[in-house]
Amino acid sequence: MTIFYHFTSADALFGIGLHGLTVGDVPTDIRKGRGVIGIWLTTSEASQGHGLDRSGRHKRRYRLAVDLPPDAENLHSWQAWSARHATAETVVGLHGTADAWPTWWIFLGVIKPSQIVGCFDTEVGVPVSDWQEILTEQSKAAVVPPWRRTAWQKKMLKQVTKALQKR
Repeated sequence: MTIFYHFTSADALFGIGLHGLTVGDVPTDIRKGRGVIGIWLTTSEASQGHGLDRSGRHKRRYRLAVDLPPDAENLHSWQAWSARHATAETVVGLHGTADAWPTWWIFLGVIKPSQIVGCFDTEVGVPVSDWQEILTEQSKAAVVPPWRRTAWQKKMLKQVTKALQKR
């Protein structure tokens, strides 16, 4: 097995504890607002350099350790996958927002809670054993069970389109 990392906010921990890592947007064509549902992972323990500061939530706060077989069918190196599935403009755009992109991986499926083998609070600098029990006001709204992945993506893309139109 190989350890990958996924950074997230406190708002998402409760839902991840219930259902695992179920959603994430992997852009394939930034200009057309297209993408696939996938979980962003990295081999880097550092939260900097991934472009997470652009989110409205504090996604650099918690680092989840995910244990996956390196030959998992749905696990792809971002570099190899994006060369075949994303437009050049999309790749250049994402790489321009973050310098840690060589460490990126995507998982095109659901990562079960049992595959999450640790949580680390990057702000305080300590492991968090009861991370699944951390609740915030937004936690319940952030719960996305696997069967709601497609609805989540449609809603998210609609919000992105509205935000872009306001510019």
